[in-house]
Amino acid sequence: MRFVAARSLAILAMAAGIILTPAVPTMAATAEARASLRDRLAELAPVGSSAVIDPATGEVVVRVAGTASREFTAAVSRHRPVRTVSSAPVQTTAILRGGQAMNSYDGRPCTTGLVTQYGSTFYLITAGHCLIGAQSPWWGEGGAMIGPAHSATFPGSDFGLLRVSDVSPLTPRSEVAFQTGYARIGGVADVAVGTSVCKTGRTTGTTCGTVLAKNATYHFQQGVVYGLIETDACTAAGDSGAPLISTRGGYGSRSKYGAFGILSGSNGVACDGPGHRSAFQPLPPVMSYYGLQLPEV
Repeated sequence: MRFVAARSLAILAMAAGIILTPAVPTMAATAEARASLRDRLAELAPVGSSAVIDPATGEVVVRVAGTASREFTAAVSRHRPVRTVSSAPVQTTAILRGGQAMNSYDGRPCTTGLVTQYGSTFYLITAGHCLIGAQSPWWGEGGAMIGPAHSATFPGSDFGLLRVSDVSPLTPRSEVAFQTGYARIGGVADVAVGTSVCKTGRTTGTTCGTVLAKNATYHFQQGVVYGLIETDACTAAGDSGAPLISTRGGYGSRSKYGAFGILSGSNGVACDGPGHRSAFQPLPPVMSYYGLQLPEV
């Protein structure tokens, strides 16, 4: 039917003395024009697509992920030089995990604790004293938004949740930053005195030590916190919320680590001085209180 219609149109045009010529594609002749075309075609392409300018040929190369729309196809046909190729979808590599720097809207510095999940919603556990009185939303590494404070408890206990926003560009993972890489978390567990542990915070990075006591009571300026895990792992201001984890796997699998607590505070003694102590809110009661689970991701 389309062929017949096109032929009929051509016959009518010839009878009227009209010569039909195909539209001449627009040539992007300058670097600025090609850069603009690259961006425009990437916007029109399916989600997951990308576009670059080939330095060897000068072509705008669009890597198309999925099925292209008519608008995108028409735009490609109207411009030169353009080349399209099929591609797997691109995705962000910014990961939301424990042990990363985070800041409230009004600039309060703390550390991400543990990524958890309730139903289809992701929550980030951190120190409650970080969230109380701070302005939401909270922002993660690279200035990417995490989301708003959901709830917080402090003093008495010291824990709270951030709800990972549906529009957050960060991908939540059941992981903790560890030295120069990360540790996958396979379980949240109690921890015994004498256990070797590590924590990762925004200020002091990954530091390790030993669990010295349990059920410690700390009388902070803002109030008393009970039931804390006391260690000699180095901590400093800004590390609040940092996760306390095992030094090896065996939690859920041989390659996955255990998570025990999140940093509440310290005794104020410098890390390089004798008697430094750091105190962590145990994680199992927090998970139970909110009905949280570790995500499969």
